[in-house]
Amino acid sequence: MFRKRRRIFPFFIFFLVTAVLVFSASFVRPLVMSVANTHLKNTAVRIINTAVLKNLSDGSADYSDIVTVSKDANERVSALSVNFSQVNKIKAGLTLDILNGITKSDRADIAIPLGNFFSNEFMWGTGPKIPFKIMPNPTVDVNFRDDFTSAGVNQTVHKIYLDVDANVSAAVPAVKTGARVKTSFLIAQTVIVGEVPETYTGINEIPGSIEDYILDVTP
Repeated sequence: MFRKRRRIFPFFIFFLVTAVLVFSASFVRPLVMSVANTHLKNTAVRIINTAVLKNLSDGSADYSDIVTVSKDANERVSALSVNFSQVNKIKAGLTLDILNGITKSDRADIAIPLGNFFSNEFMWGTGPKIPFKIMPNPTVDVNFRDDFTSAGVNQTVHKIYLDVDANVSAAVPAVKTGARVKTSFLIAQTVIVGEVPETYTGINEIPGSIEDYILDVTP
């Protein structure tokens, strides 16, 4: 009798381990990935918004701080040039704040109720909460872009946008996941009255004629 039990025991352990692995692959991993992904996205959006508000609230991104308008002897706008020193300063400050914010915020546990691991919807939100620690690894790309739009006779609207592209990968025990957040902010604009200037050094360091940038939306 004792020998039979000794033979059965290894099979029982094998069956138990297999069942745990199947359960983990079928329910645990997808659920943890989904919860972690949502958590990462929400955190990234919050940190990005906070960083943008912090870095731009002092008025350092006013149009006159970013773009220098040159006029000729007749007070007509002859050229626009970008203050790349100011642009790079804003980009560096934002990138650093976003990276630090995401890294520090996400070093925490997410907790999932045990009932959520079962397919029965009546069990969702029930049972003890199982903690999972998130270890983030963010990368952030901050860029400026601009847009010229015809706004009527001899009027051109120049808008400057801030684009943030954040990728946050994370390692949760036995699970790797990630989230991407792309968002844009209109940070400055002005109306150029009169003929458009002949030259422009773009926000992305692409010199040329402003007519190359203008999007004509006038009906």
